[in-house]
Amino acid sequence: MPYKLFNGKTNIVADLITKRRKEKNMSYSDLSNKLQLLGISLYKNDLFLIEKNRRFVRDFELVALCQILDINYANRDGEFWHKNANRDGEFWHKNILI
Repeated sequence: MPYKLFNGKTNIVADLITKRRKEKNMSYSDLSNKLQLLGISLYKNDLFLIEKNRRFVRDFELVALCQILDINYANRDGEFWHKNANRDGEFWHKNILI
């Protein structure tokens, strides 16, 4: 089955994922290990291919990547999720975009 591309890319988050991973000084192994703790199996090579726009990103993979890399994301219904810190730790908070 042929893949549909958006502006010639397999995903539109590659640059952002690369930027945030590097800002957090995380290696592919570090990121892969954190994903494993969330039950997501993305190996170093998978992450490399995502960052080079050579692999599609599944929705559940994207959510996990956003959580680990502290990336805000919005769904098509206008719900916006972001991470807040409180004295007991971190939690995810939902806002409705207006």
